[in-house]
Amino acid sequence: MIDLIDFSCGYGDRMIVSGCTLTLQNGVLTGLLGANGCGKTTLFKGICHRIPTRGTCFVDGLPHTAPPARLAKRLSYIPQRSGMTLSCSALDAVLMGAHVHTPLFSDYTPAQRRHAEELLRQFLTVSPDTDFLALSAGQQQLVILARCLMQGADNLLLDEPDSALDFSNKHRVLSEIRSVSRAGKCVLLCLHDPNIALQYCDRLLFMQDGVIFEDLAPGTAAPARLDAAFRTLYGDVRVVRLQDQLFLLREQTDL
Repeated sequence: MIDLIDFSCGYGDRMIVSGCTLTLQNGVLTGLLGANGCGKTTLFKGICHRIPTRGTCFVDGLPHTAPPARLAKRLSYIPQRSGMTLSCSALDAVLMGAHVHTPLFSDYTPAQRRHAEELLRQFLTVSPDTDFLALSAGQQQLVILARCLMQGADNLLLDEPDSALDFSNKHRVLSEIRSVSRAGKCVLLCLHDPNIALQYCDRLLFMQDGVIFEDLAPGTAAPARLDAAFRTLYGDVRVVRLQDQLFLLREQTDL
């Protein structure tokens, strides 16, 4: 569980995200929506204490200002770009997630290796010995997600984990993330596709200019309130229900 109380974060003396108060619960897949530059990634970095923050943030009761090694056992973060340029096997890339549980200068245990192999098979059909750098961008993203789960933290921050994936892999990965959430983990997911968010997320946070202005459960929210939140972000749109599934459609205009 992640608790934010009057939480702000930014760069230098400039707070990009301000006055955020909310609780992210285990077993709930929460999506964060907003335009580019509104502060979504900044919020993720703030929770991880990678940038200056104000206010209060607790991760399973631990202050986010705790030493990184302690925080990493409770919180796992996948940025938009992994920045990983190391030539290593796909299996070793997944095993890196177990680093926070492995004593310095110690090798990974057989159980850790088996778990890493299982995670890799869960997401990819490539050989465990395949060089990570030889994988496509989408395949690399799947390996990074497996590494995130290998870390074993109960709180996951995923910043556009579907950005490099094709249609099939996008839905497969989102289904896996939803399963992870329903198994009891706390997941905050930054997305750009509102229809993906409506299909998979239990809860949606709407952000504009560094402020979360709406917090809704799409399955139970009043249609007018849901429409209003999406219109604030995307203009002339509306939410429709087709066979128990919600979709965001752009209003037709005369040409």
